[in-house]
Amino acid sequence: MTHIYRFYTDEDTPQDGIVELSPEEGHHATQVARCSAGDPVILFDGLGHEWSAAVDTATKKRVTVRIETHRTVARPDSDVVLVQAYLNHEKALDETVRRCTELGVTGFAFFKGERSERVSRHGSKWNRFAVESCKQCGRAWLPSFEQYDGLASAMGAQQGRALLVATDARDPVPLETALGGRSSASVIVGPEGGLSAAEVDQALDSGALPISLGATVLRSELAAPVACALILYSQGELGPLPEESKRKELGEQR
Repeated sequence: MTHIYRFYTDEDTPQDGIVELSPEEGHHATQVARCSAGDPVILFDGLGHEWSAAVDTATKKRVTVRIETHRTVARPDSDVVLVQAYLNHEKALDETVRRCTELGVTGFAFFKGERSERVSRHGSKWNRFAVESCKQCGRAWLPSFEQYDGLASAMGAQQGRALLVATDARDPVPLETALGGRSSASVIVGPEGGLSAAEVDQALDSGALPISLGATVLRSELAAPVACALILYSQGELGPLPEESKRKELGEQR
């Protein structure tokens, strides 16, 4: 089956006619994907809109596509926000954005933790990293990005959601219990060295429930994707629902 490349476009893209790709997307089309006239492509705006199209012209300076059909993709049922302390290595934080976007995280809430040595200055690049990941994995919705000066303000923006904290400093609660059947959840993950004891207490005092990521110590850039993947799986986004949830659903249907 021929691979169909995806390209990012703006929200004002019409539902038919000829559209010119941005210089960045045009470069990707000609220099990376090696697209030529007639090749099928997909455009997406990160807001749930996708267009099936075909390359009309392709030169080093300009790429246009002819739109054929338009469709709207519903938001995912699961709404998972990663509340992530700034990591001390920018590349690790960039990797976190890429991998969690691929998994289906709907938002990022970055904050300066007690063990965060600096505040990230890559904020302007995160959306680009997310676009690249959506192009690769097929997501139609881009995640949101927010930045906070500390854990308290980051948690304050998570009202009405299941609040979880990944820590081995407390006895963990089973993930399904922590989620409580809710489709919207926020999970707090610390930086290198983890959350401080005071931050763990602060999270628990604010209603967060502790969850475990396993018996091994994970690198900071791996901990966040693992936490998000566990939540998304438990919500049924990454495969069949766990057996307990299936039994509960069957019981409710009887």
